Amino acid sequence: MPEVPEPLRGRFVVHVRLAHLGDPHEADELIAPIRAAAPVVMDLVGTMATTETDRVHADPDHPVPTHERGALLTSLDDATLEALLQVAGPESGTPALMVEVRQLGGALGRPGPWPDAVGARDAAFSLFAVGLLAGPGADVVGRAVDDLVAALTPHCTGRAFVNFHGRLRSDDDRASCWRQDTYQRLQQTKRAHDPANMFRFGHAVAMPA
Repeated sequence: MPEVPEPLRGRFVVHVRLAHLGDPHEADELIAPIRAAAPVVMDLVGTMATTETDRVHADPDHPVPTHERGALLTSLDDATLEALLQVAGPESGTPALMVEVRQLGGALGRPGPWPDAVGARDAAFSLFAVGLLAGPGADVVGRAVDDLVAALTPHCTGRAFVNFHGRLRSDDDRASCWRQDTYQRLQQTKRAHDPANMFRFGHAVAMPA
């Protein structure tokens, strides 16, 4: 794939992404153990302007056909890591292009001073898998990505993060991004401000029955 940098092509690699708002020297000290954990294939960590933060993920700047699925993990203990490596490790044979584990918590895990609809408050990590719907084997990628995430179900909260949910499968699946009371409040807002259901595509809140 020409979109993939040459040092990464045809290899199973771990991509560590991070951001630090403090002193650059302090950042270097904090990430030194990560750099020492394994041979470094590419090291692009450095000072950047906020307008350049899209380079952290290095996503394509053009449309790409993908199948995505996400879930929320309760922890990242040994059992969770073992289950993840079985379905997405170097010996798994998964056709997924990328499997991401993103740390949550912090300010995201704390309720704000007023009611909101922020999800994933009770999750420790976000799990996100992406498959490329192109080339040989494209017809099996969708099911494989879904099965990969489903295999981690015993280690998940039972809800999804709307930002990394993936394709909706049902109204129950749509509602899984929020606590029940939060989703009911969103539906009440929907009925009051969008009675014609103009906003009904993608991850829009479903019109209450």
